Amino acid sequence: MKDKKYAYGVILPALLLSFLLYFWNLGGLPIQIYDESRYVNQAIEMSQSGNIWIPTHKFTPDHYATKPPLGIWMMALCSSVFGETEFGFRVPSALSAWLCGMILAVFCVKRKKLWAAFLVPVLLSTLPGFLEIHAARTADLDAPLALFTTWFLVEWLEILADKRISNWNFLRMGLALMGALWVKGIAVFLLGPGFVVAGLCYYPSFMKILKQSAIYVSVVLPLISIVIYYFGRNSLDVDFLQSVVEGELMRSSNAIDGHVGEWWFYLNLWANYQWVPYLLLVSLFLFIEIGIGIKVSRLIRSVFLFSISFIIILSLMETKVAWYDVPLYPILALFIALVFQEFLVKISNGNSGLQLVIGSVMVLTMGFGFKRAMTKVNLSRNYQWPFTDYREDVYYHPKFALDSVMKGSIKGCEPVAVFPFENGYDDHLRFYVNQYKAKGHKVDLWWDNSRYWEYKTLLIAGELIPFFKQKGIPIKDTLAVYNNVYLLVPGEKPDSIPANSFINP
Repeated sequence: MKDKKYAYGVILPALLLSFLLYFWNLGGLPIQIYDESRYVNQAIEMSQSGNIWIPTHKFTPDHYATKPPLGIWMMALCSSVFGETEFGFRVPSALSAWLCGMILAVFCVKRKKLWAAFLVPVLLSTLPGFLEIHAARTADLDAPLALFTTWFLVEWLEILADKRISNWNFLRMGLALMGALWVKGIAVFLLGPGFVVAGLCYYPSFMKILKQSAIYVSVVLPLISIVIYYFGRNSLDVDFLQSVVEGELMRSSNAIDGHVGEWWFYLNLWANYQWVPYLLLVSLFLFIEIGIGIKVSRLIRSVFLFSISFIIILSLMETKVAWYDVPLYPILALFIALVFQEFLVKISNGNSGLQLVIGSVMVLTMGFGFKRAMTKVNLSRNYQWPFTDYREDVYYHPKFALDSVMKGSIKGCEPVAVFPFENGYDDHLRFYVNQYKAKGHKVDLWWDNSRYWEYKTLLIAGELIPFFKQKGIPIKDTLAVYNNVYLLVPGEKPDSIPANSFINP
């Protein structure tokens, strides 16, 4: 019992460090323009309408984001507890990411690999691509998916390695599969071949396990539950299944929404300089081990084979998206941690001095990753988008523009924000406009599409009357009915609003 308490005490500091990275300044980045804003508005509309089975977009069934509702339920629940804020909607993703590290750490403790147990939560929280938008730091579905697929893998590895297989393992594995299916639907099948290949190649118990009915129950029941949901929703939401086929199944053979790339697309992402220290270190450790005749453990080989299988499947798909590999990051963190554990134990052979040197190298590498991660979590703007001028920054980050409008408005003025319009997408703008409306502010959202994208200019005060006429907004002889309209011009920085943005009747 004492040794067990010590083992779990070892991983506590690592869990605290990773918790800091996931939750520090979680609400600092504005709601992101595409997937995040759509899911956030789905959660808001679900809370308002009470319709928990059919996620909606502008209160009509959403046939673009067609994932099952578990992820939206999580966002709606957390936002009801923490508020409908950036932080509130992102808690499910951050918590899922943190739980991934905890599950892997506990798995390593059970296998008496304490170094790996300490390293894996921190490693995961510093991996480029995981502490990013679409993953641990935004209200998306990929981090919750990674939680359930990681849980499934851990249960699967324990079943393969344990001679005394318990039905509780199969039950937990079934719950993990159900969670993955209800978060992101058929996307979980991309990982399926990896589980089979890893078990078939390295574990003699695999064929014996296939003879047990419990494994089929743990897989079939979750599949039945999601099939019932799909067909049940289609009965209430006509053409839903067709949208699933076109938007999800067809991604493997067709590039959706222009997301194209060569077969090395994901490998190229890992070639990023932030990945280099991890890749070089783990390659060096494996090269030395194999070079001096040390046999790499079966567990490491299994995790490696699973990772290779998944990345091959992703690479063969026509649609290439940078965050599709998010479920792989916990497995890569486990692989790196296990390689380090094995290298440290087998190479040092009890030599404390050598252990200190090897451990210091690993800590320095993690320190580099931790420093980079802390810089990233402190950002308040996402510079992934190639802003060419301040007006684009206003469009992608409307929160700051609207905050400036409200703070700088003159008493009695009615604020009107005019934003550029891109392909009809306004979810991120609606989120912030609705926030201010909920506080009693009279703020409206109007568009000036052609002028912005063709001429890179926006309306100025003197153009209000023709603008109102063009939009069909009723006016009389003067602007008196629009008493003290306040017009934000995104071409100017909010802290220097030009005087002619105020219209007096």
